[in-house]
Amino acid sequence: MGLPYQCLSQLGSGTLFCAARGCSIQTHDLSASSQPLYTWTHPSIRQVADVKRNEEVQDSPANGAAQTEQQPPSKRRKIASDEHEQEKQDVPTNGEKGQKKGKTNRAITPGIPFVILLTATEDGSHIIAVTGQDKTLWVFEHDGQGSLKELSQRITELCLSAPALSLSQQTDRQFSAPTSSATSTHYR
Repeated sequence: MGLPYQCLSQLGSGTLFCAARGCSIQTHDLSASSQPLYTWTHPSIRQVADVKRNEEVQDSPANGAAQTEQQPPSKRRKIASDEHEQEKQDVPTNGEKGQKKGKTNRAITPGIPFVILLTATEDGSHIIAVTGQDKTLWVFEHDGQGSLKELSQRITELCLSAPALSLSQQTDRQFSAPTSSATSTHYR
């Protein structure tokens, strides 16, 4: 079962809109199919997926020919002495606790950075998103066709409650102090 959409924002005056779903942002076109046009996923989630993919590649054989050359081991027949030895191995000795083989302690992972706020400029050229767990403000440029380009990201000290755009709908590409309230973007 997929995650629900947390936030929606229309991109300009057309039929395009962006939606936050879990740790990703998707762009959709209402006049086309229900499939997303573009999906941006949080970098930490992409890293975890890449690590899992690499582990799967290492665990699987390189090609199908290597697998056909290897034959499965023949079955062993149980003998009464084998059963007795197995019971001895199952009993912990020297105060050891019965731990299962193959289990390793997993590292504690930080919380998943869900997109909690999403807003777009009136013309739909820029999208501002906030991820909650890592308290990061993301700014994307929208090309008008559904693709997003990450322009910047800022880690904030406090969790933002609502980004507010200026009346001129201009975004500041430089992270300098605002010169006037009418030409810069403010964040509450």
